Amino acid sequence: MPHLEVDDDVRLHYREAGSGPVLLFHPAFSHSLDLWNWVVRELSPAYRCVTFDPRGHGDSDKPDSDYTLTELAADVAEITRRLALRDVTLVGHSLGGAVCLTTVLDHDPDRRVARLALLAPAVPCFVRQDGEDFGTPPEVLAGLRSGLAANWVATQSGSAGVFFHQTDAPTARWLTDRCLAMPVHIGERYFGQLASIDFRDRLGDVHVPVLVLWGRHDQLADPRWADWIRRRDLPKWTVELLDHSGHGLMVDEPVRTAELLRHFISGT
Repeated sequence: MPHLEVDDDVRLHYREAGSGPVLLFHPAFSHSLDLWNWVVRELSPAYRCVTFDPRGHGDSDKPDSDYTLTELAADVAEITRRLALRDVTLVGHSLGGAVCLTTVLDHDPDRRVARLALLAPAVPCFVRQDGEDFGTPPEVLAGLRSGLAANWVATQSGSAGVFFHQTDAPTARWLTDRCLAMPVHIGERYFGQLASIDFRDRLGDVHVPVLVLWGRHDQLADPRWADWIRRRDLPKWTVELLDHSGHGLMVDEPVRTAELLRHFISGT
């Protein structure tokens, strides 16, 4: 089981498949690198696919650190340096999308990331903001946090029913059970980052092309942000909706997700 070390000797479990142009995948809150298995199967014949468990997740170390977007983004940047990755397509899902956006904005001075793909991201915001008509209501986020604190196992296991749209139940349960590798105190700390996410004024600062994918049936990250981004007419941003996906679009529609990533990387 390969690991690499990042800040303070934290060991991160990672996996590589294929060769060619590089994709680096960051999973959602509490999920492991196995979330990407089906997309990697589609892409690895022509691409070098690097997946990993972030700190606190899966088979990586679980230090008692801050678990802020800044800390997780610094880890992503260190992975690119330790593995000598360049011209990277950085792919982030959900809260991992906010981490990857933070990486590009604040932690990539060497410009190792050439493209950014955000899948069902927790950006521009996760929580509904004043003046906006969509996003997760603050009281719903508070309820989710209370559920995680009161019964971590039941809440995580129950999320399988809303995370996916057409994935079979055994696969959904297996992927969700993998989330239980995260200790509850770390989960509460990292999940709390969702409340403060607000990139609305920074999207135009991204210097690389960006692809954003949402599932039309997403019940966790409001897909109406897709139209919000389109209305801003940001020159480097492209938004697509997947008709048969929920929040876990890389498992609901791996072939379509991989196809869109290929077109994005090739510039077509």
